[in-house]
Amino acid sequence: MSTNAGLKAEWLAKGYEDFTQGLNGLSDSPVSSLRVRAFNELQDKGFESTKTESWKYTNVRDLMKLPLSIVKGKVNEVSDSLTPYCFSDEQAFVVVVQDGVPLKLPQELPSGVRIRSLADVLHSASEATEVKEFIKKFPTEDTHAFELLNTAFLKDGIVIDIEAGVVLERVIQIVYASSATSTHIVQAPRLLVRMQANATAEIVEHFVGLGARHYLMSAVAQVEVGAGARCNHYKIQEEGAEATHVGAVSVLQDSSSHYKNFVFNFGGQMVRNEVRPVLNGTEINSELFGLNILVNDQFVDNFTILDHAQPDSESNELYKGIYGGSSKAIFSGTIIVRPGAHGTNAIQSNQSLLVTDRASSNSRPQLKIWADDVKCTHGATVGQIDEEALFYLRSRGLSENVARRLLMRAFVGEVVAEVDSDVVRSYVDSVVER
Repeated sequence: MSTNAGLKAEWLAKGYEDFTQGLNGLSDSPVSSLRVRAFNELQDKGFESTKTESWKYTNVRDLMKLPLSIVKGKVNEVSDSLTPYCFSDEQAFVVVVQDGVPLKLPQELPSGVRIRSLADVLHSASEATEVKEFIKKFPTEDTHAFELLNTAFLKDGIVIDIEAGVVLERVIQIVYASSATSTHIVQAPRLLVRMQANATAEIVEHFVGLGARHYLMSAVAQVEVGAGARCNHYKIQEEGAEATHVGAVSVLQDSSSHYKNFVFNFGGQMVRNEVRPVLNGTEINSELFGLNILVNDQFVDNFTILDHAQPDSESNELYKGIYGGSSKAIFSGTIIVRPGAHGTNAIQSNQSLLVTDRASSNSRPQLKIWADDVKCTHGATVGQIDEEALFYLRSRGLSENVARRLLMRAFVGEVVAEVDSDVVRSYVDSVVER
């Protein structure tokens, strides 16, 4: 029975009707049942309000009132304004998705690597069935309304397949751009990554605002990391100043795999990131890193769940942030150790630097442990710039502004140093220095 307790969006029903009418050849796709089920559930439960414990500090009520509509996908050429954000072809295999449309895909790829648009994949009934089964692999108990929204409007996105043993020397960069035509638009891109055993790859999701106002980016990524595979997964979030960005990353890791996730939050008005790896094997390593640099009244909610489902694996979380203006940050990190997952070693840390009296940061760590012989720790700190260190630097002849910047740069350096890719690290460094 419906409780009808959630928030309702007036544009949802009309948007879904228009969307289904525009599916054409994809209306009978094997994934259609996923769309219908997601839409019905979303209509029934609504969007999370602050009465939902895990969304207590993330208020999307104003978003529900905006006159939003679903992206139509009419753009046909890459904006020149994207040039500063795209890595060179020598550095990366670059994909561009602009206003919901994949406009650029790499033409030459190493053997054993495929990068395709989801729409193209769904045109094959057999491959659409594989996509449906792949999506159904991932746990649904923590699925929120924005993920349901993404599935209800499942039509396009990017599918990456990497065969066993393939080692990619260049990163894969996916640039999601929202131009001025995306004002009051909802975009719901889906990224599917299927990495087979002992493959190695680095994937960058780069979200860029190019003049769009008051839009919603509801992005979902589902990543499967095969036995012995290594995946570095970066999100660089530079949405427009009035954007709402809600992202969910679900990860399935097999034995002896290594998954490393980075979330860099620089843009957006209201942002929520969820990262949820399931360590479903032994001797797995999972690492989550985050860096927020916020000004004005920006809001970021980082929400993580690290699920140790099998014994003898390790996880490490380190999130840091610098907060100015009246910005606000929330970090909610849950470590789950399932029955029998003995030998688990999990570390979690959230560190915040407040550079104004009006900024704030809150941590909500949780440990759910149902196994013996485990090591799980969490810690959180909130502070201001060290006045003694500032005094020392100024005594060496540095201006107060330069000294403060040096101290802040040192604070974020611990996260940036963990970036393995030279091109990604260089880009993030350039944003931090702005």
